[in-house]
Amino acid sequence: MDKNDNTNPQLEAYLENQLSPEEKKNFELELAQNPALFLEWEQDRRVYVALKVFRHKDLVKEVQNLATQSRRLTRRQAVGWVSGIAAGLLVLILSVYGFAQTYSNEAIFQRTFSPYPPLYGTLRSQTSDDLPVFIQGIEVYAEKKYEEAASIFRTIPAENIFYEDGLLFLANSLIAQNQYQEAIEVLSKSPRQTPQVSWYKGLALLAAGETDSAQKTFEALIQNPEDDFYQKKSAIVLDDIHSPLRKLVRQ
Repeated sequence: MDKNDNTNPQLEAYLENQLSPEEKKNFELELAQNPALFLEWEQDRRVYVALKVFRHKDLVKEVQNLATQSRRLTRRQAVGWVSGIAAGLLVLILSVYGFAQTYSNEAIFQRTFSPYPPLYGTLRSQTSDDLPVFIQGIEVYAEKKYEEAASIFRTIPAENIFYEDGLLFLANSLIAQNQYQEAIEVLSKSPRQTPQVSWYKGLALLAAGETDSAQKTFEALIQNPEDDFYQKKSAIVLDDIHSPLRKLVRQ
């Protein structure tokens, strides 16, 4: 990319696949938690593809002139020229295809999903027979012990006042363990399909490869005038789902 532009150096290195695995993981975590950086990445990744294609625009002219020029070349020269063009096209195809991987279901999910925050501080002052198990599950969940947390949240019965919240945290615990189908089933049981429930259900559907159902879920969230937060997040995911570059990626 142009070194004279205002591109974030770390963002540029990420787009050019120059980060180490650990640096890439940390950067993607920051993307998920930093809205400003995420919006910058949203803009720059489109410019990146355009630049990749633009830098190889001369290949088109070379191919167009090949027929007329080849008559004036020896066989050896012609083969060398064609090989050079093929190599350039291969670089273009590989760079665009590699970038297209960021539009796969898995890539969209990985950069979008973050477990629902373990908010429970105000509950400690409440007295309820239903509270202890829920709090126990939340504390384990906050420590990212998702398998243990899921086991605890599964024990909360339907008559418990924390049953609905327990389903949301149970589903997030399952998603964090890549158990997408079970998470979808859990969220479908929720008494109320709140924006939070629909958001995580959409992500689970996307990760499970059920793209059409995921798309419908995010489209419904966009139509919800009462929740601007999930409207914007869903719009970003749908923009990725509708990207033409997804055609280069087998879903």
